[in-house]
Amino acid sequence: MLPLVQLYASMLPTAHHRSERAPAHWVHLAPRTQRPPHSLACACVEGESGQPAGTSAALPTESTAVPGLLVVMVGMPGAGKSTFAELLLAHSCSADGGGSSRERWSRISQDVLGSRKQCIRAAREALRQRRHVLIDRCNFDPDQRAHWLNLGGARPASRVAVFLDVPEHVARRRVLRRATHEGHVDSGSKSARELQQIVRRISSWIVAPRTSEGFDRVVVCRSPEEAAAAARSLAAEARALDTAAPTL
Repeated sequence: MLPLVQLYASMLPTAHHRSERAPAHWVHLAPRTQRPPHSLACACVEGESGQPAGTSAALPTESTAVPGLLVVMVGMPGAGKSTFAELLLAHSCSADGGGSSRERWSRISQDVLGSRKQCIRAAREALRQRRHVLIDRCNFDPDQRAHWLNLGGARPASRVAVFLDVPEHVARRRVLRRATHEGHVDSGSKSARELQQIVRRISSWIVAPRTSEGFDRVVVCRSPEEAAAAARSLAAEARALDTAAPTL
């Protein structure tokens, strides 16, 4: 079995299929209409840049913890959202085996919980407990994403959108190949025609996220390197928050 990072790198494409995107910056500056060369691929971020490095220490308790991160995934079925979530959690363990923020993460998936209402309830409660929250849904437009930006109650330390900008034909191929899926968008549950229709429909609905919606920053992943870097950076940021002094 391939290591998780290698497996994820093999899944995400390097091709780009949309040009109408907001300017972005992080590590490498490039207009949305010009894809950076593969050797220079990176995650483009609109808004705040730079991530705090992770440290190792005992996890804080709920009563002493600082607010956690809110990470909202954006992408059509087959974009690699759940795989990105697994990669993020894998990177959340500190390198020396010391303190880990993995236990402070709550992955909110409508495929698992069954309805958006249940997801909203779970996300709100996780933020109240000052946990890091990852919303694993398509979240294809501002209206869909607004539910997570207007949860009320405890405000997260940072609200981050991660957009997996995957060409439709790549997502379609992945969906057709997978035998099982939490939301039953797989070859074992639906016909090839049904799966292609689902991907095509949601692809047509995708609107790239922007900071003007309320996000502190937007990360656009265009290559395996970008996605891996984004997962490492968010995991490091979460570990740093876990070891920070509590706010009074």
